[in-house]
Amino acid sequence: MNEFNWRVRDYARRYVDEGRIKTLVWFLIASFAIAGIEWALSPFVIRSWLDVSLSDRTYFVVLFIFASFWSAVVIAGFLKCGWAGLLMLIPIKWGLFPVYMIVILSLACASGDCL
Repeated sequence: MNEFNWRVRDYARRYVDEGRIKTLVWFLIASFAIAGIEWALSPFVIRSWLDVSLSDRTYFVVLFIFASFWSAVVIAGFLKCGWAGLLMLIPIKWGLFPVYMIVILSLACASGDCL
């Protein structure tokens, strides 16, 4: 094996021996759960599941709160777990949904397709 493979294997072994894998799993579960809740509360999904109609401002505030919470969990997990914490960025599309929504609306308005 080359030097890189030995380093990776040694890092993974030390990571497990130090007990940080359990912390990583909890942060991964929290990251995916918050992103899943945010996806379920997004306007187009919740309207198809439930007959709930809230104002756009209410949707944005709720989704922004969850996005802030998701960001805090990911930052804390990255600080506690190190480089392996990058796995928490897998659901970034739904974890930062309000940011994506603002960017998409801004791009649509810039191209003249505003509602």
